[in-house]
Amino acid sequence: MNILIVSQYFWPEGFRINDIARSLVERGCKVDVLTGKPNYPEGTIFPGYAAWGCAYEEWNGASLFRVPLFPRGVKGTWGLVANYLSFVLSGVVLGPWMLRHRKYDVVFVCGLSPILLAIPAVFIAAIRHLKLVLWVQDLWPDSLSATGHVRSPRILRAVASVVRWIYGH
Repeated sequence: MNILIVSQYFWPEGFRINDIARSLVERGCKVDVLTGKPNYPEGTIFPGYAAWGCAYEEWNGASLFRVPLFPRGVKGTWGLVANYLSFVLSGVVLGPWMLRHRKYDVVFVCGLSPILLAIPAVFIAAIRHLKLVLWVQDLWPDSLSATGHVRSPRILRAVASVVRWIYGH
């Protein structure tokens, strides 16, 4: 089976999706990962990587396709928003181009917070008519209101509309 994993975070960043990718490869799957440049948790791009430009590398039998993004930094909320949105934009614009010669049976999304990071996967699955598996790890917009990070009903409704679209795919 040919699987495309989409996750903003991937090796050398320490997330569970690394173990899932390795396990899928060990079971005989061909695994590609569309991901960003590693910068978590310090907020700076890891040594050996550049923030800008696309990159390709191999890791434990998986092919990694890295899109550029703004590093998280220590700039507060706006730096984090720029980090998330830059991955979404790069994934939607550059992801399909980087993966244009690859064939997949399914797209698997590591749905870390915010769930908006799933947008590149939803887009790629839609234009290629592929099945989409969404591994949700943080229910949005419920977690936004429950934590008190967002109190504006207008913003919560707008986020809820986008999230319903994502969950509907």
